[in-house]
Amino acid sequence: MYVEAEIDPFKIMDRAWLLDPKRAPHHVGARLRRYYIDLETKEITFNDMLKRDTDTLGFVEYNPRFAAKETRYTYIVSLDYNENKTMLHQYDSKTGTDKTWSEDDIYLSEPQVIVDPDNHGELDMLIVFSIYDHKIENNRMVIIDCNTLEPISDTVMPTRLPMTLHQYWYAAN
Repeated sequence: MYVEAEIDPFKIMDRAWLLDPKRAPHHVGARLRRYYIDLETKEITFNDMLKRDTDTLGFVEYNPRFAAKETRYTYIVSLDYNENKTMLHQYDSKTGTDKTWSEDDIYLSEPQVIVDPDNHGELDMLIVFSIYDHKIENNRMVIIDCNTLEPISDTVMPTRLPMTLHQYWYAAN
C-alpha cells in the first residue's frame, strides 16, 4: 500500500531511473498494513507492520496453509533503492519484531513459498527466489529456511534473468 506517494510507485520499473546514480529519492510512503474489520460495528482499523517513507515494500507472502486463518508471520521484500539494498523480512505480528535476510550488492526478486509436505506448522516452509548478484553479474537461486531465515541452497544460474521477473518455481515432477 502506498500512502501519500510523491511519485508513481511503479517508477522503480523504469530501468533508466533505476540505473541513474543521481536519481531522486523514491518517496511513496510504502506500508505493510494489517487491517481489522469488526463485523458488528462495521469499524475498520489497521496497524502499520512495516513502513518505508523512501523506497518501497512488495511481494507479500504467507504460508498458504494458513489462508483464511490468523497468521503470525508475514514475508515481504523491501526494495531500498536509494540505499542499494534489498531485504527479505519475516515480520512476527505476535511480537512486533522483524527478522531480515540480505546481502550486499544484490537485487532480490519476488519470493515464492514452498510448504513442507510432511510438517504443517506455520514456519514449515521454504522461500525460493532469484537474486541478481552485481558482484558476479549473474543471477543466483536462493532457498531460505523459514525457521532460521538462513539459506539452505544457493546456486548460480546458467543465465541472467530479468530483474523484474515475477516468478514461480515448480518441481520437475
